[in-house]
Amino acid sequence: MSKLTKELVAKAMLSSIENYVFEIIDSVQHEGGELTEEEQCTLDAWVNKAVEKAAAELEAAQ
Repeated sequence: MSKLTKELVAKAMLSSIENYVFEIIDSVQHEGGELTEEEQCTLDAWVNKAVEKAAAELEAAQ
């Protein structure tokens, strides 16, 4: 697999993970009630940080 193909696959996987986590958050909100704006911002920041960290680790591994 070429480097470009690996990068595209990795980015697609990270995007899928991010979307999946946000779907889980939406499900939790549906079951337990709406999150406050502060809680939502905190969760968004955690997800973004985790995806950025995974992307950096993946890039370093290549």
